[in-house]
Amino acid sequence: MQRIRGTSSTVFTYTLLATAILMGGLGLLLFGAYTFRGPAVHIPLGFTETNKLLWDALLSCMFFLQHSVMARESADRRVATVVGPDRTTMVFALAAGIVLTATMGLWQPSTTVIYHVRGFWRSLIYAGQYVALGGVVWGAYTLRRSDPFGVTESGMAGDETAGKPKLVTSGLYSITRHPLYLFVLILIWVTPKLTADRLLFNVLWSIWIYAGLLLEERDLVRQFGDEYREYRRRVPRLFLI
Repeated sequence: MQRIRGTSSTVFTYTLLATAILMGGLGLLLFGAYTFRGPAVHIPLGFTETNKLLWDALLSCMFFLQHSVMARESADRRVATVVGPDRTTMVFALAAGIVLTATMGLWQPSTTVIYHVRGFWRSLIYAGQYVALGGVVWGAYTLRRSDPFGVTESGMAGDETAGKPKLVTSGLYSITRHPLYLFVLILIWVTPKLTADRLLFNVLWSIWIYAGLLLEERDLVRQFGDEYREYRRRVPRLFLI
């Protein structure tokens, strides 16, 4: 298939970007809602408790597989031949948003409760969640080179985002090399109510996040070389490790 050309190219780019932001944002919203209060959308499928967990594990693996496959350079090249190299991030964000929305929308909550904290301690846990959410926002703001939806590719960001990427070592990044991962892990694990499906979610997604962190570090070494190696010697990966 030939790359998209002609006068409709700009319209296609902005339509793709808007759809990527919409679906990516919806997926992240449902993900965030689950970490705070549980599933925002519940579509009962009539599963037993065991089958619910098997289904939820399958949904999680579906998202991990999609994310991992599309993150490969070979997949990036194939997508670029169809939509152009300046739209690959948008396609990735759109696909990830669709799969994450499906994952969280079809998630089956378990009725098996492992613990349920109430009263003062519950309020304290919720406060910790909001602090962690603030840490995610702060970390993303500090890491201004992040472009999850392809806004820079579309040209909407202007010239201020252009140029060679720089290694960010200030702010939260002077304390931990991966504050976004750290605070997402806190959001996942700090919950006043732990059900069987939530425990499954916590374990699977924590493993996947940590694996992604290790792969990202490999890419950062390749991209920044000795600058990142020196930074890695000075600053812990997450908090104390």
